[in-house]
Amino acid sequence: MNRIFKVFIVLSSMFFISCDILFPPTPPAPTPPKILDTIGSVSAGTSGYIKGCNYLTLFNSMLCFLGNNGSKDILYSSDGSSIFDVSSGSSDYSNNFEYPAVYNSRVYFQGYNGSSYKIYEFDGLLIKNVSPGTSSYLAYFRWESIVYNSKLYFQGHNTSAAYKMFEMGNSLSDIDAGTSDYQTSFACPVIYNSKLYFQGNNGVSDKIYEFDGAQIKNVSQGSSDYLTHFGAGVVYNSKLYFYGRDGGTEKIYEFNGSSVANVSAGTSGYTSSFLRGIVCQNKLYFLGNAGGPDIVMMFDGTNINTVSAGTSGYLSSFESPVVFNSKLYFQGNSAAGYKMFVIDGNEIKSVSSGGSDYNTLFQSPIVYNDRLYFDASDGSYQKAYMYDGAEIRNINVEAGSDYTMGFMTPVVFNSRIYFIGKFGAGFNDYKVYVLK
Repeated sequence: MNRIFKVFIVLSSMFFISCDILFPPTPPAPTPPKILDTIGSVSAGTSGYIKGCNYLTLFNSMLCFLGNNGSKDILYSSDGSSIFDVSSGSSDYSNNFEYPAVYNSRVYFQGYNGSSYKIYEFDGLLIKNVSPGTSSYLAYFRWESIVYNSKLYFQGHNTSAAYKMFEMGNSLSDIDAGTSDYQTSFACPVIYNSKLYFQGNNGVSDKIYEFDGAQIKNVSQGSSDYLTHFGAGVVYNSKLYFYGRDGGTEKIYEFNGSSVANVSAGTSGYTSSFLRGIVCQNKLYFLGNAGGPDIVMMFDGTNINTVSAGTSGYLSSFESPVVFNSKLYFQGNSAAGYKMFVIDGNEIKSVSSGGSDYNTLFQSPIVYNDRLYFDASDGSYQKAYMYDGAEIRNINVEAGSDYTMGFMTPVVFNSRIYFIGKFGAGFNDYKVYVLK
């Protein structure tokens, strides 16, 4: 309702006038986001879908995934309420749906035609063959594809039976190796300084290469002891950090866009390893080794440091790291098994289980609507849990749902979280479920 206020304006000591001022109504308070706390099933509709779920992929206002119709694993789609069969059109597609990549309003994936695995395209309606064009592409569409400069890059097999880097733009294309010593392979791609870096092979060893959109180039090892390998790349403080080898030891290296450099261990005792790098509070955390078991370590841009375990009981490991409310949560090992821990400041702390039945583990984390959802165990089964920043809470299961356990590869879609869960004890008794 509008509010009317009478205002008196004094003109002199003897005269005054009054007027009404109309104020707009007070806007209603914003509706708080719904807290997702109940698991439900997704209808198979009229599709042939029976069970199985893998490679959940969000694409063009739909979900795509690998499911089973009782005889083979094939591609299905869903609007979030029902599951639909996908037509193979005039393609030679038979089954399978692996390593999906969303590009140019389409999903590219590895499928099977009855005799070989190769790249296919799904436009939301039909599965289509992808022509090799004038490229040397023959088969496969392997993991770790990446979109760079509005084109899709991936590893496939060429007509010489070698794994190579290929480009998908308007058509499939080979990649110019330029004057580099690149010969085969394409793995661990990461974009840095508007260029694409990846692990390739020169016929002798795996190492880092650079691609600028036109040609592959060698990368200078500078004055470092870097020799081979490249993986787990993460950009931090305008530099690229990755694991490489000095010949026998795998460790962290730094690249500034020109050459590779060693990273100072400081007084940490760091000796090797670099995995699961993640930036939080302007620091780079990762799984490293200081002579004992692998532990979480921290790099501040100058030196590597250890992270205090405090009174948390943390012993080793650093898995499933995720940043939530400016803090870093992860799965670590303790005397009581694998647990959920948080790094607050430069100290590891335990997390309150509150009134939940949480016991161990912390896997498949996803942040949505100021809540952290994850997969953990109650001591008997793994299932979905929710954390609100203060304590862990249980998740309800809707009456009539056949969900029993699990919370894997979650994705946000239509203001809900869809995930892979189990409904039975069989090896392939998985389905797609919704947290709502």
